[in-house]
Amino acid sequence: GNIMLSHRVVHAPLTRYRSDSTFSPTDLTVEYYAQRASVPGTFLITEGAFVTAEGSGLLHASGIWTEEQVTAWKKVRI
Repeated sequence: GNIMLSHRVVHAPLTRYRSDSTFSPTDLTVEYYAQRASVPGTFLITEGAFVTAEGSGLLHASGIWTEEQVTAWKKVRI
């Protein structure tokens, strides 16, 4: 469908390295996205997340292959 934005700026996906040693997003991740979503009409695309431990090669990048990681990502809400 159509998305109406208040402006033409979109925050593209980036790797933020704000996760812990288990690749779970931390409170800093929640704060980071909350700050950027504080302006009404903001359109954010979250960072890419690794889907397996074997596929990850970056410390403190985000993952989404365990229940712990999924639960942590659910805290990143607007």
